Amino acid sequence: MFRIREFQEKDAETLESLYRAAFQDEIERGMEIATANEFIEFSKRPEVKILVAELEEQVVGYIMCSIRRGLPFRINKIAVKKELRGKGFGKKLLRKSIEYAKSVGKRKIVLFTRPWNKPMRKICLELGFIPEAYLRKELFNEDLIRYSLFLE
Repeated sequence: MFRIREFQEKDAETLESLYRAAFQDEIERGMEIATANEFIEFSKRPEVKILVAELEEQVVGYIMCSIRRGLPFRINKIAVKKELRGKGFGKKLLRKSIEYAKSVGKRKIVLFTRPWNKPMRKICLELGFIPEAYLRKELFNEDLIRYSLFLE
């Protein structure tokens, strides 16, 4: 059975492992590794929301969001276990974060992805996000695409 729930401290090591696998390229270019302890610390911040995807009671993905006053709702990180990618888990996590953004009164959601990340770009378009900016050499000398979703 699949479900999405809020982060619990027991998830921290699994999320660190998912993070390392999903962002291996960026880590090799200098991005800091989010440790299990950092996931726990992030989860304690009032402006951070971490949702976890579970399949048969095993964590298979997560999404981390920021809710800051006066700024759009921001999707910071999303990761799904490599062998389960392409099965809709990422899209379900993103949909759940959209529901959450609406519930806290946000009117806009932003996220960034790499131009080569075709699966994520496809999900964004399917869920109504629009490519708002193409940022050249923005992060670790690599390009990013900023997507936005305007909520009703």
